Amino acid sequence: MALTPQQPGEPVQMPPVGCAECRRLKAGRAEAVRAGDRELAEAWAIVHGRHVRYCH
Repeated sequence: MALTPQQPGEPVQMPPVGCAECRRLKAGRAEAVRAGDRELAEAWAIVHGRHVRYCH
């Protein structure tokens, strides 16, 4: 996604941060945190850390 000039007062559209898998893993953790499931949130964080270590 290319950044385009914006009119004053309009929010700047930024490209997504991280790869699709990073975004999926972060979303899974966020959902577990919202649901109050600390163990599942921790598991998502561990998997994301491994993904980052091996794929990036």
